[in-house]
Amino acid sequence: MLGLFSTQLVSRMLQRSVAQQMSSLSFTATTTTRPSGYMADANASPMLRYQAFLPTLSIPTLQSTAAKYLVIIKPLLTPDAFTKTQKAVERDVTEMIKREGKQPYRRHTQKQILYRTLVDATSGRELSAAELELQFNRIIAVAEETPDVYPVWAPTSDLWTEARKDLVAVSPDGRNEECLKKIESAMIVVALGDTKPVTREDVIIVYDNGLSGFLGEHSCMDGTPTLRMNKFILATLASGKIDLGPSTVSDPSSLPEPQQLTFRLNDTVKNHIASAAARFDAFVAKHDLNILHYEGYGKNLMKHYKFSSDAWVQLVKQLGFHKLFGRPGVTYESVQTRKFLFGRTEVIRSASNESKAWAEAMMDPSAWRDPLKLKDMFVKAASRHIQYSAWAADGQGVDRHLFGLKKMLKESEDLPEIYKDPAFVKSGHWELSTSQLSSKYFEDWGYGEVVEDGFGLSYAIGDDHVRRTITNLKEKQKGAELRHYLAEATTEVRKMLEAAEKVEKGKL
Repeated sequence: MLGLFSTQLVSRMLQRSVAQQMSSLSFTATTTTRPSGYMADANASPMLRYQAFLPTLSIPTLQSTAAKYLVIIKPLLTPDAFTKTQKAVERDVTEMIKREGKQPYRRHTQKQILYRTLVDATSGRELSAAELELQFNRIIAVAEETPDVYPVWAPTSDLWTEARKDLVAVSPDGRNEECLKKIESAMIVVALGDTKPVTREDVIIVYDNGLSGFLGEHSCMDGTPTLRMNKFILATLASGKIDLGPSTVSDPSSLPEPQQLTFRLNDTVKNHIASAAARFDAFVAKHDLNILHYEGYGKNLMKHYKFSSDAWVQLVKQLGFHKLFGRPGVTYESVQTRKFLFGRTEVIRSASNESKAWAEAMMDPSAWRDPLKLKDMFVKAASRHIQYSAWAADGQGVDRHLFGLKKMLKESEDLPEIYKDPAFVKSGHWELSTSQLSSKYFEDWGYGEVVEDGFGLSYAIGDDHVRRTITNLKEKQKGAELRHYLAEATTEVRKMLEAAEKVEKGKL
């Protein structure tokens, strides 16, 4: 499929589209729609029940994407820079070539002492919790006597590829490769953690003090499936719905011994292991971690004022960023598109013209004389966020479409002006990489920054608290200062709404 748009046509479309689509909030969506044809197969497993009927992701029109792009880019630019960007978009002639995209996939998992253990007895019966505990204790008993074998092939996959090749080559009989296959094909990986690093593959880590965590590799899956898995495990354990079996093991000798996965090593592989551990330690040491567990209010207060909790928290981030840097932050918020076949995520652009205007007003002491106006600006900014969230969840966002168009260009084709524009690079430089996973069963969660001078800013919203995890490179950003201003901004939003509510009641 090929679409060609003349400069004049694009210009007219953009002018009409901006006016029609983006200037008002009268058609703000509050929820996403279920795709037509969405049916369930009663004969399929719960995981695949809808698989045969999932619709494919629709491709937004160029008109829609261009119009939205100009609006989301505007709060990040000076007037002169925006004018240049607008002209670049208007004079582009975009060629759309239909082809299937490719996404990288990497999978690896290791541990310092590696064992393969069955989760059922030889008869096929599932092991009880007590029997599994016995198996783990058998492993722990010999773990300290075994040399460390934890090739943490971080931080780059190129180094991992070289190290894996060398590890396999050590044993021409295929022993090392067979051990790797057993690890990579395991139903689940459990790391009995201490102070040593583990890999970034999806793995449950359990410590001897009873605490546990989950480490996920993001390239092959997103946060929602792993959230649901961990939430299911913890919720069913808390409710007592899982039959853990007898509390004691009646016949330990009947259980098959865990099979230690023993690798053959040489000096080359040992050097890989040592350098990987050193890289890991150096990588961690460069980072700063700040937790903001705010207990002033949570979802209940947000419901009281009839606001989307996610929109509320995202606007607080914009205000906090404004306080620290005096401008909007280029913000990535992930939203899933898994209701579509092969759908993964789209970007919610949290920085908007409305959020910028509201944040600037909140920082103006004179504006606090009219809390009703501040509230009205907050309502408009939240409505815009909800609107864009709905678009993104329906596959009608900007970023995936522009990325797809760029990837479909042939090597011989000229790069359209929009991709050469400095504003395009700036708008994708995610200073704030944000995402929400909320569960009463989790103490905390987080991830790293995606650009060197940015922040990883995960968050969870409880009934009476909001928790944020801030990560950044120590030499590039100021996580502790951002934490301070986020706390300040969170409090100020409540004060603003309480002041507006007081004025409203006084008019009754």
